[in-house]
Amino acid sequence: MQEAQANWHKNQTDSAIASGAGAKVIVICSNKESSPVSYQVIRKKCAKHQVTTIFSRSSALPFKPVIAQAVAYGYDSSQISLAQNPETNPDAPIAFYTIISSKGNTQRVYSWNDLSLLITGLQALTTYTFTVSATTADGTSPISAASLPVTTPAYVPPTPTPTTAPLAAPAFTLSSSSETKTVNNAITGYTITSSGGTIASYAISPAAPAGLTFSTSTGLLSGTPTTIASATSYTITATNASGATTRTFILTVVALVYTVGDTGPGGGKIFYVATTPFACGPTRAVTCTYLEAAPPALGLSGFDSATAFSTDRSWAQLTPVNYRSTTVGSSGSSETATATAIGWGYFNTRAIVSQGNTDTSTSAAALADSYTVTVSGVLFDDWYLPSKDELNQMCKWSKGQAWISDATVCTGGAINTGSGASGFAAYYYWSSSEGFGFSAWAQNFQTSGGNQFASGKNNTYYIRPIRAF
Repeated sequence: MQEAQANWHKNQTDSAIASGAGAKVIVICSNKESSPVSYQVIRKKCAKHQVTTIFSRSSALPFKPVIAQAVAYGYDSSQISLAQNPETNPDAPIAFYTIISSKGNTQRVYSWNDLSLLITGLQALTTYTFTVSATTADGTSPISAASLPVTTPAYVPPTPTPTTAPLAAPAFTLSSSSETKTVNNAITGYTITSSGGTIASYAISPAAPAGLTFSTSTGLLSGTPTTIASATSYTITATNASGATTRTFILTVVALVYTVGDTGPGGGKIFYVATTPFACGPTRAVTCTYLEAAPPALGLSGFDSATAFSTDRSWAQLTPVNYRSTTVGSSGSSETATATAIGWGYFNTRAIVSQGNTDTSTSAAALADSYTVTVSGVLFDDWYLPSKDELNQMCKWSKGQAWISDATVCTGGAINTGSGASGFAAYYYWSSSEGFGFSAWAQNFQTSGGNQFASGKNNTYYIRPIRAF
């Protein structure tokens, strides 16, 4: 229900009272101030002991509405706009409008001032005309003229809003939680099984070690470790918009253990395994455990072969300076080459070459130092002429003589009978250890030989490069 409003005006005592068909009057009788009671009553005429107050207003009916426009407002409604009527009775505002469609739809719109009306409950794809009447406290206006035809559009079902479940936090497992691998060998790694929300990215802490790579998109650790490392715990974190979770992978990288006769990293054969690591390298700043002999057939002039032997080399070259009678370190170089112990061969070789023995066609040290080989993409260029004691270990290996101690001298045995030994000649081999100004240490690899001796640097003997690691 909606009440209709009427606006009454209090007449001044000296004003004429409204009259006629278009006016309405109310007489209010109330108590005088001297009365013990207070009251107000509506009467046609007040008594002498009462106070008379007269109210009046216009009672003109509302004018017939004029429809200025009617348009479809969706598939089931229409919006009707009325023209403004400046002569609307201000004493009786519009209480409501009644809209009637040509199909019989009726709707009241309660509005005091709005001239834009809405009728609902229509049918889609249907043509309508509309009429409007206005009702006030005094009655209802004449019905308006019909609007122009309006056709409602077809019903278009709304596109359902997809209901996407909230993204779950990441959850995953590793197929393996730990691995122990030998250095310079590719790790097996692990696979990841995700059981939670889609993972946006991965991270690892600490950073992947040398030789290994970590994928932030797959979370996988892969590659070949190049350094030895104790058991290290790597935290793998998976992250998405809803959170993060972690798993742990423990990786241990151990040293590769070789035995005599094994193929070494440089493609040669392991002929010596130290009981305790020894200082090695060109400056003896690192430690090594193994000695590796170069393969017998190297494809370079001057190296011996399993079936034939090339031209021998003298220990030192003759030209442009006669280094065969010059002590290493006495001129052109501050290093000496007199060291004989295991681990000194590289140092001696570099000293000999630094003296000026760089001609690979005449210098044993230069030829051994020049050998390089690439194995599995790794360049090995640290080959050298063995020291006196290193040459003795190689002699024992070539003859299959069981190791007792480093000091045991190579004696007896058949050449090329050691584990993996081949390509040796029953002849003399140079070491890098200098004896005196005119001599250097050599060793007899003949079946009845094995002895080491100081020989003139001008003599030509065979060589076999080695490397330590």
